[in-house]
Amino acid sequence: MDGLSGSLIYKNGILVKDNKDSDDKNSMIKRTLFFANAVCLTTRNKQLVIKNKESQDEKTVPIEDIGFVIIEN
Repeated sequence: MDGLSGSLIYKNGILVKDNKDSDDKNSMIKRTLFFANAVCLTTRNKQLVIKNKESQDEKTVPIEDIGFVIIEN
């Protein structure tokens, strides 16, 4: 993944990258969510609800924490 810095976290088919700007201590941490597996995306209570279509596991991420959502076809 060229051009990406920060920590990469891969959980249950979801790649989560925290974009940290070390020069600006007051900047908000935003996440890039990368979906390579089949998931169902919905919203509920200002949260992105991620439901894995295979295992039916459900995770939530606060919408205000999301910078980008990338869906691989």
